[in-house]
This record gives sequence, structure tokens and C-alpha cells, in this order.
Amino acid sequence: MYATRVLTAGFIGRVGFGIIPLALILRGSATGSQATVGFAAAAFAISAAVGGPARGRLVDRRPRHLLSLCAICSVTLVALGRVGSSWAALVLAIVAGLSAPPLVARTRMTVMTKFLAPGRPRLLAIDGALEELGFVIGPLAAAAYLYYFSVASLFVLVGATLLLSGALLSSRQGPGGRTGNSDYAMERPAEPRRSLPAGGILLFLAFNGCTAGALQIAFATNGRHRGPAEAGILFAAWSAGGVIGSLSTPWLTSKFRPLVLAGIAGALLSLACIAGVQASPDSGILLLAVIIGAVGAPLLLCAYLAEQDRESQALATTEKYSWMGLGNNAGLAIGNMTAGLNASVPWVPFCIAASAAAASATTGWTQSRSPKYDGAQQG
Repeated sequence: MYATRVLTAGFIGRVGFGIIPLALILRGSATGSQATVGFAAAAFAISAAVGGPARGRLVDRRPRHLLSLCAICSVTLVALGRVGSSWAALVLAIVAGLSAPPLVARTRMTVMTKFLAPGRPRLLAIDGALEELGFVIGPLAAAAYLYYFSVASLFVLVGATLLLSGALLSSRQGPGGRTGNSDYAMERPAEPRRSLPAGGILLFLAFNGCTAGALQIAFATNGRHRGPAEAGILFAAWSAGGVIGSLSTPWLTSKFRPLVLAGIAGALLSLACIAGVQASPDSGILLLAVIIGAVGAPLLLCAYLAEQDRESQALATTEKYSWMGLGNNAGLAIGNMTAGLNASVPWVPFCIAASAAAASATTGWTQSRSPKYDGAQQG
């Protein structure tokens, strides 16, 4: 089934990208150059994010280049795992980041352009749930893998996941003229035209990313006071809530317009983060992590659904979704930095997250009242 292949490709790609930061850190431990590899990890993340829209535009114009980017990135990562010099590792990390294939953006673009409108919210919700699972399963799978194999071979595993994901997304085999389920029938591919997301949507995504970044520090700080295992449990609970929230989004968007729902979810998330100020020293933080994940997960999906409502099929491009990913990642970095500077007081990151979530809710409400979204479809 074509939908299954597309979603599987996106999931495999996320698992691979979820392993890369851990692989870079472990490589530093193995070579004794932790500080330099810390720069390498940052260089990979920055170059991958900044170059994302350009790679998205390249893949829109030449879809076959998606597999070429996968191959270049995979080979570079394999070399990165085996090189001895720390500075060579830094250079290779930049090259790997610049060639990182836009697998997530391509998956979202495929969902938006090749399936009929009734099925898109469900497919997008499943993809959102798989995103939560992918970035959790990746590090866990890497940890299990390293019980039997070396760190250098871990980079080979990452390269293989990227190649497999790219091959699945690049394959032209699909349902053809057979429509099957009308909600998931493949539409005729549209000729891609250049289109950028609305500025308000980018701002909304930046606030959403900032909230997530601050919460990462909040949960890590809270877990560190209890022990490493507790930190892992908190992140797992947060991801579990995210899966629940993602899967509930199609039903919620049948009741509210996406950006109206985003405003409601952002306001509820802000209240949940404020509750974290009081719950942080108590065992209730575990349940709160599930609630925060469930309330926060629809925010990202609502941004994509709002863009779908205001655009024609031809305006859904890999480049556009790469820009949206860049906006979210930029906010994530800001949230990490601002909360990290104040992590000595455990409740401060929750306050920062609450402020960012409130700003996200305000932006969502403002965008929902914008004339450009007046024609947005219900659901």
C-alpha cells in the first residue's frame, strides 16, 4: 500500500536522524575529544537546518536527487565514524549536515499532494505519532546495537537507514489508476511551484519549538535530581502523550479549524507548564509529562493543516515544509539555550515554556482571524 510505504519511509528516516546526535557524542567518548565532537554535533545540526530549504528546493525540481543526497550523507557519516582527526570529523559533520536529505519534509509533502483531502489529516496524524516514536526508538535501538557492535559501525547503520528511507520515498511505484479507498486515493502529481509558508505560521512554529526546547531542559533538569532513569521515564511519558495527541488531531480538527485548535491547545499547554512549576518536586510530574505531550502534539500538525487549507495542491512543496522545519528548529534551539542558562532553578524552564506556549496560542488565534484563512476548510 502506497500510504504505508510513505509513512514507513518517514519513520525510518526519523530513526536514523534520532541516532546521529548519540553517535556523534559516543564517538567523542571513544576518541577522547569530547569537546571537539560537541562542536561537530552542533555543526551538523546547524548546517542541516540552515541548508534544509535549499535541499528541499533541489528535490522539488529534481526528485531523483533525494536518493543522491542520501548517498552523499551516508558515505560522509561512515567516513566520520572512522576518521581519526577531530578537526576532520568537524569538517565531515558539516558536509553531512549540508547533504542531509529532507526526508521528513518530503514525507509531509507527499502526504499533502498525493492523497485526497479527507485522508490527509489521518495520514498526517499517523506521521506525527511516528515522529514521536522515531526519535525515541532511534537512541534506544542504538543503545541496544552498541552492546554487540562498535561505535564506528553505528554510523554505517545510520547511513543504511537514510538510504532505505530515501529509496522508499524516491520509488515511483504506487497505486497508479487504482483508487481503492477514496480517502487515500493517489491524486495526479502537481507540477511544483515555489511557495513559502506564511510568516505568521513560521512565527507560530518558532514559539512552538521554543516551548518544546524549554520543556526538554525542564524534564532533563527534573530527572537529573531524581536520577538518569527518571529522566528517561519522563521523556518516554512525554512522547507517549505526544502519540496520543497526534492520533486525536483528526477528530479535533473535525470540530475546530486548525489554527483555532492551535490557539486552544497553546493556551492549555501554557496552563500545563505553569502547573509544572508546582508539580516539579512531586511525583505528579510523570502524569503532567503525558498531559503536556498530548496537549502539545497537535500544535505542530495544526500548522501543516492550516497551510494545507489555504494553498492549492501545487503549492505544497518540500521546500515549504523544510522552511517550516527550520522555523520549529530555530525556536527549539532558542528554548534550549534560554532554559539551559536558567536550569539551576528547576521551575524556571517551566516558566519559560509557559511564556512561549502563551505566545504560540496568541499567534495561533491571530492567524485564525487573518483574511487569508477565511476560506479554510473545516477539518
